[in-house]
Amino acid sequence: MNDYLGAMTEVIRKNRGTLDKYMGDAIMAFWGAPVADPEHARHAVLTACPCKKSSKTGRAFP
Repeated sequence: MNDYLGAMTEVIRKNRGTLDKYMGDAIMAFWGAPVADPEHARHAVLTACPCKKSSKTGRAFP
């Protein structure tokens, strides 16, 4: 679980996301705050794609 959450957190931060909290096996994150990001929606989608793929395979990604 630590490897999985660590990998997800890395992708969130890489795509300018703000980590809010861990909730069991889930992560609450958001984009566009506290620093405005005009491409917040794009960055969120760029994060969701590898996270979704990883959840289907059951393997954490680098």
